[in-house]
Amino acid sequence: VGDGAPFLVHENFSFKVNTGIVLDGLDRASQSMKKGEKSLVTVKPKYAYELCPALAPAGVSANDTILIDAELIDFEKGKDTWSMSFEEEAEEMRVHKDVGNGLFKLGHLFLAMHNYERAIAFFEYSTSELSAELCRDVNRLLVQCHLNIAACNERLHDTANVLVHCKKALELDPSSGKALFRRGSAYLTMLEFYRAESDLKYALRLCPEREAVIKRKLNDLAKLRAEEDRKDKKLYHNMFAGLGQPGTDGDVEMKDA
Repeated sequence: VGDGAPFLVHENFSFKVNTGIVLDGLDRASQSMKKGEKSLVTVKPKYAYELCPALAPAGVSANDTILIDAELIDFEKGKDTWSMSFEEEAEEMRVHKDVGNGLFKLGHLFLAMHNYERAIAFFEYSTSELSAELCRDVNRLLVQCHLNIAACNERLHDTANVLVHCKKALELDPSSGKALFRRGSAYLTMLEFYRAESDLKYALRLCPEREAVIKRKLNDLAKLRAEEDRKDKKLYHNMFAGLGQPGTDGDVEMKDA
């Protein structure tokens, strides 16, 4: 958008939604359009190339807002979930997770999260009717999807949602070292040192093969804690130094009655 902005023209083409083939903003807009509808779609940087600048065409920057003059010529609806068997739902779940992983690698974080959320939706509430083997597979996929959403939110600096999805992963698998490490890292960004240390040390016991990575995070924790302790000591020193000076604001002079 703006003077001198590049003008690109595309012939009619087809795409599958939620796969990252088109911009996230256009993908979302197309899903609310009707057959034959025309629309001028404004795509903010967040839903264009801000998170994946390497994919921007020549003349377009990561901070550009994109205008798209679009027409939905036709669409084909996917299979309804109510008509799927449990095995088919599990396979669709796996497909959405894999698509999400591909989008994550490309930097399409919002589309990646959308695919992980769609994967979770297949078995979000109950797996009690599944066979033991399928239940194990589905729960493993659920844990992976929640952790992947947490990873997306970590990159987006959304610590609150990192904690939400780590908690959900740990409810499904209390011994998930990855969930504990990611949650501990999130607590560290919040300067919640006790909680961070507890999670990271437990993750270290569960995942000795990741010792180097976890110990680096624990070293970061020790440095941050020492720095915060220094700041606190300086603050209290200045407070009490001020209280000890006669005549400073807040002093009360005691007189005999």
